[in-house]
Amino acid sequence: MSSKLPHDNPYWRRRHPREAAREALAARRRASQAALTPGQDPVPTPALLRSQD
Repeated sequence: MSSKLPHDNPYWRRRHPREAAREALAARRRASQAALTPGQDPVPTPALLRSQD
């Protein structure tokens, strides 16, 4: 029997809240970067947002 829980396990997250938060943030950043198309700005500028209204 192994004593190592996977990092997506809720018990592991409860025992390591800071590391779990860092991993969740990194995963969200990777997902947002993967959703971008080549040449697209990661954060739209206010001028671009106004022009789309």
